[in-house]
Amino acid sequence: WDEIVETLQGAPVSTDTELGGYISEIRELQAADHRRQTVISELLRMDHRRSTKTSESRTALQG
Repeated sequence: WDEIVETLQGAPVSTDTELGGYISEIRELQAADHRRQTVISELLRMDHRRSTKTSESRTALQG
C-alpha cells in the first residue's frame, strides 16, 4: 500500500485532486485492514487460551 501511495503522490499536478481521493480511500482501506487484522489476532489468542484451558482440564480429569 505504501508503495502505491508514494507512486500516486508522484503523479502530475493535473491529477492531484483525483489522486487525493484515491490516496484517502487507500488510507481508509489500510486502516480498516489493520483493524480486521487486530480483531483476527485477538480472536486467535482467545481461541488458543480456550484450547489450552480445555486441554489442561482434560489432563486433570484423566490424571
